[in-house]
Amino acid sequence: ELQDATIESLVELVGDLGLDGVNADVESLDPALVIAYGDFLVWLREAVVAADAADRVSVATQANLLGATMAAAAAQAGVERIFLMGYDYRVNGSEPGAIAPLERRDGEEKDLAWSLDLYEALGVPVERTLLGLPLYGRTWPVTDPLLGAPATGRGETWVPRRNLDILRDPTISPSLD
Repeated sequence: ELQDATIESLVELVGDLGLDGVNADVESLDPALVIAYGDFLVWLREAVVAADAADRVSVATQANLLGATMAAAAAQAGVERIFLMGYDYRVNGSEPGAIAPLERRDGEEKDLAWSLDLYEALGVPVERTLLGLPLYGRTWPVTDPLLGAPATGRGETWVPRRNLDILRDPTISPSLD
């Protein structure tokens, strides 16, 4: 009953706002519920398309094993767009490093290529996959300015709009690392 009411409310909201569909962003799902998640997406998609055949359902999934499993369930459910959230490989409590690494320097295997390969291995169609990259970063206090220096505290999220003074400072020269 709760799922039916949720789906009905979402379809009504899409119509009221004149949207082109629904994006389901479910995070921290118990792995035992992935099949139920897929069933929910089937029913959601059926209801969305029944209300307007031009509307679509998309999902946002994480760049880890659970996210790839959920993406595969979404693909099997007929979801049109699967958004791979290609970020948060590092969080505020982790050691410093890239939050969307093309290649890891710390010996860990999980990077963007690993996630894309995992999605492909689980049958997520590449033509329906959108790779989302961050427009933010993280900063950590570290022991010294050398690459790979250990953190001395928790990281903080770095958002460009909160740092316009730095971005507009002509004395700061960006460098590729």
